[in-house]
Amino acid sequence: MTARRQEKLEALRHVAMLMRPDGPLLVLFGFLAGRIDQVEFVRNLEGVAVAVQLSLDGRIWPRVPFRGRVQEEPILNPVAFVDLVALRDDEIYVRVDFPWGQEPEWYARVAQDSAVDRKERLAGAIERIRQRIDFALDVYRTAQPLIAGSSEEERRRLQFVVQTARDEIQALSRQLSELESELSRQQP
Repeated sequence: MTARRQEKLEALRHVAMLMRPDGPLLVLFGFLAGRIDQVEFVRNLEGVAVAVQLSLDGRIWPRVPFRGRVQEEPILNPVAFVDLVALRDDEIYVRVDFPWGQEPEWYARVAQDSAVDRKERLAGAIERIRQRIDFALDVYRTAQPLIAGSSEEERRRLQFVVQTARDEIQALSRQLSELESELSRQQP
């Protein structure tokens, strides 16, 4: 499980614990956890196709813990929202309103200021992986020729560095291939 995915699940768990959800909200939280790769936490829901706004405000009236939106259609029932969104493959943007004014650190780690298109996110991730592959290749190309002319102890260290770089290049290449495949599926 990626670190980003784990952080999003942790944030969702914290929100659920703070809201102490009832039956319909439990359905929503289960759905969001199952679709965590498509869930993005944002501070601004402007311009998104599928939105969830959760409120942790404990006031008695007017307490609206959930508001959903698909396209421009508001949905106030979490089960109806899940029923409609379950058949779609859109990103689900979630905004959480905190009554104490400042968002907790666990939320700040996952929340973006505004929505980023899935294609843009994938393209950014692909570029970051390519940069990491380039760095690992540089390390490999630098260390490999030094092995022949080094002492026994240096040789062991350099072989470790070369093997680590090789393993990282292979792992990153697999990730790159998966992301490029996912990006090609996103193209119209």
